Amino acid sequence: MEEDLKTFLRSRHVPEEDIKQMKVDKIDRRVICIMTDEERAKYIPSNGDRLAVVSFCKQREANFNKEGVLNRV
Repeated sequence: MEEDLKTFLRSRHVPEEDIKQMKVDKIDRRVICIMTDEERAKYIPSNGDRLAVVSFCKQREANFNKEGVLNRV
């Protein structure tokens, strides 16, 4: 799991044990984007936090993809 994702989850007050379980289960930004809401709910109880983390992950992935294109140019 990426450090920025852990920091974001902590800023949303997601319980530390849930963050640790996500790490054990290898849940990262890319995985979060393809999970169903039901699957995310197993790790992140609050609906608002789930919506926020999906938005965060999509923004980070978009930035990552842009950087990759720029590096190739």
